[in-house]
Amino acid sequence: MSHYGTRGDLARGILHITVENVNRLLGFAKSGMLRHPSLASCQIFNMGSFMKNYLSAATALCAVALAPQAAQAAEFVETQAQTTAGQDFSFIFAGLPQPNAAGTLTFLIRGDFSIGASLGESFAFDLEGILTGTDIQATAGNTLTNFNFDDNLFQTSFDLSLAQLAAITADGVANLNVDYANGVNIINPNSSITATLAFGAVPEPATWAFMIFGFGAIGGAMRRQRKANVKVSYA
Repeated sequence: MSHYGTRGDLARGILHITVENVNRLLGFAKSGMLRHPSLASCQIFNMGSFMKNYLSAATALCAVALAPQAAQAAEFVETQAQTTAGQDFSFIFAGLPQPNAAGTLTFLIRGDFSIGASLGESFAFDLEGILTGTDIQATAGNTLTNFNFDDNLFQTSFDLSLAQLAAITADGVANLNVDYANGVNIINPNSSITATLAFGAVPEPATWAFMIFGFGAIGGAMRRQRKANVKVSYA
C-alpha cells in the first residue's frame, strides 16, 4: 500500500478552483453582472488587472503546495503475517517515484523475539543489495509492548541516503527480503511484520502537466479579455 501525492492533489485542487473562478468572472464581465457594494466608489473595474493579481496569488499557493517536501512524502507500507517458524518474507514496493530527499526503512514486528535472547531470535534483511542488516533483535530500547517474555512488539529503523534511494528506485520497484532465524517460532496468532519504505519524492509528472495545461488555459482566456473594461453603475 502506498501513500503519495498529497501535495499534488492540493495543487490540482487550487488550480481547479482558480479555473472555475476565472471562468465565472469572465462570464460576469460579459453579462455586465459585476455589481458589488465594495465597488461603490469605482466607475471602472479593471478585469485584466484583477485577474492578473488573482492568478498570481493562485500560482503562489500552488508553488507552496508543490514545494520540496521533507521525508515521508512517499510512503510504501506492507504487512505480512508470520505463518511458519524461521520464516522468510518477500516484500515488493512498486510504483516508486524519484526521490529528492533521504528516507528510512522501518520494521514493526510482533513475535517470538525475547529481549536479550540469543541470536536464535533475530532477523536479517536485504533491500536490493544496497541496504542490509543482520542479527537484529528486540531490545529494551526498541520494544514498544511486552505481551509476555516470549511475545514482544518492537520497532527498528534504518536510514537511507538520497544516493542509496536513487539506486533503489531507479526501476520504480524495490525488493526487500527478510529472513527470520530458525528460533523465531509462532507463539501468537497475531505475529507479523510490517515494512515501511518512506522518503521525500519529486512530484509526479502528471501534476506538473496538469498545472501547465491549466495555467495555459487561464492565460489564453485572459489574453482574449485583456482589453475588456467593465463599467459599473448603480441605481
